Amino acid sequence: MSAVPPLYNMGGSVATCDRSSAVHVLWSGVDTMETWYAASVLPAWLDHLDWAKLRARKRDVPEPVTLGLTRYGVDRKGLKPWAYLLRSPDLHLRLGRGKSGASIRCLSLGLAARGAAALLAEGEQAIEACGTILQKRVSRIDVAVDFQGWAPGLAEMRDAVCPATFRPIYPSIDNPETFQFGRGDIVGRVYNKTAEVARGGSHWPGVWREDASYDASTDVWRVEFQFRTDALRDMGILTPDDGLARVGDLFATGFDWLSVRERNNGDTNRRRWPQHWAWTALRSASPTGEVLERCRDEHAYTHAVQYIPQVSGLLVSIGAHLGMHDPSEVLAWVMRAMGEHHSDKVTDFERLVIARQLELFGVSTSGGLEPVYAHIGL
Repeated sequence: MSAVPPLYNMGGSVATCDRSSAVHVLWSGVDTMETWYAASVLPAWLDHLDWAKLRARKRDVPEPVTLGLTRYGVDRKGLKPWAYLLRSPDLHLRLGRGKSGASIRCLSLGLAARGAAALLAEGEQAIEACGTILQKRVSRIDVAVDFQGWAPGLAEMRDAVCPATFRPIYPSIDNPETFQFGRGDIVGRVYNKTAEVARGGSHWPGVWREDASYDASTDVWRVEFQFRTDALRDMGILTPDDGLARVGDLFATGFDWLSVRERNNGDTNRRRWPQHWAWTALRSASPTGEVLERCRDEHAYTHAVQYIPQVSGLLVSIGAHLGMHDPSEVLAWVMRAMGEHHSDKVTDFERLVIARQLELFGVSTSGGLEPVYAHIGL
């Protein structure tokens, strides 16, 4: 395998080539990581998790438990083959009985904010707080690079060289936003990340803005490679530590497995076509940067701001019915009406917020704990 600089949580990296425009890499790193553990959970903890799961079913919200130094929410249902699913904003912890062992899924927000090593250490500490780890294995790693300066087109992506025959285009050929290659042990995707973010709140704009070259008026595209167990094993990546140490190799393998080429109409063999200038630039970019804890604020802000059009519409309707034209007057009326609606304005509203936090994140900001998302910037 040819040596390439390892791409990991980069920012401010400019990948240049023989073109007047440059591809600006805004971020690169591990976007998903799943690990499996041969582990035995203590019988007392299995009993406690059964109780927490039953309580979550009765209340229809996750039941909080603390493992190690982290608070998780036990879901009302497990996730096969694991009997128990425990959630935090940064990771999902799956625990089972017998041979099913345990599993950790590191989530995108946690990876961007804290990095894979910190999340795995936290998850493994939780497993060891309720049992014993006997063996570790990595089962999935997704690596991705976000960039501006090149918008992949339909013709370019159709000419890509890749062993995968499964190549769907979403949402349609007339409006291509995602080009997928494969659906097995390796999956490649090239897609418009800005379009995806626009459909739902995300922390990614906050990450991109850390780079001085980021242009908010231009779409950000992402190249993403997903590697599952068999592909990782073929590369000799067996344990979580192997995966963390060989992120650069995963990128190199991905950019070899899927290669975008410059069309040469005089040659019918696409494998002999030169590599696309942007593909060369992306795979040769130099990494710099760090994990960004503050991207949590962006995540909370963008999700919260999605509700503003709905809230505004409701306030307009209330104002219309009451003949109020001043928004501050309408808001004051709403606050008084909420006080009458809730038996206890503070505790009842707080209880509803806590329930929704448990539903969304698995944990809440109640009980003197550090808020899940603080200082959202509104």
